Amino acid sequence: MTGKTHMMIGAAAGITFGMNTSIETTIGVIGAAIFGALLPDIDHPKSKLNQRILFSNNKLTKLITYSLLGVIMYYFDFKLLGLVCVLVGLSTHRGITHSILGYLMFSAIAYKIAAENGLWEVYKGFNIGYITHLIGDFITIKGIKVFWPLDFKIKFPVPIKTDGIVEHFILTASFMYFISIMVTYMNH
Repeated sequence: MTGKTHMMIGAAAGITFGMNTSIETTIGVIGAAIFGALLPDIDHPKSKLNQRILFSNNKLTKLITYSLLGVIMYYFDFKLLGLVCVLVGLSTHRGITHSILGYLMFSAIAYKIAAENGLWEVYKGFNIGYITHLIGDFITIKGIKVFWPLDFKIKFPVPIKTDGIVEHFILTASFMYFISIMVTYMNH
């Protein structure tokens, strides 16, 4: 799926799970869900996040940037984050970040941040967003390496084309759902 579809599905899931909280918490949950929905594509040099992080959107820049960042994080005792950064630098698209292992590693990092700052609803939003990303890419023709490092992909029995008509329908439906919930939420 494209970044905009992942982002919109994440926003729709975030507002769904955050709407029975304060406006501040709801905004935090939506933001975390959007971030979680975009994060798995950090292994692609031209992803929405890497367009903001990398000075040049290519594989070599991604490798150098994330490997260097990983070494720095590891040195400053953020060992898991350092390891994840190095793995992201080395990973191909839809590799570790689209797997159960990648999800668990990123979730553990988010858990540590949530535990230190009391951000449990935001932590839930992040996880919801990440999972929607994996499900979204699972239903595409390319599928995902859910059991990485094993090198086989799984996909939905009736997969959809990335940026195709079904994905555009999902994007539009997610947007309309988000807006309808937002209007309902704002009127209460």
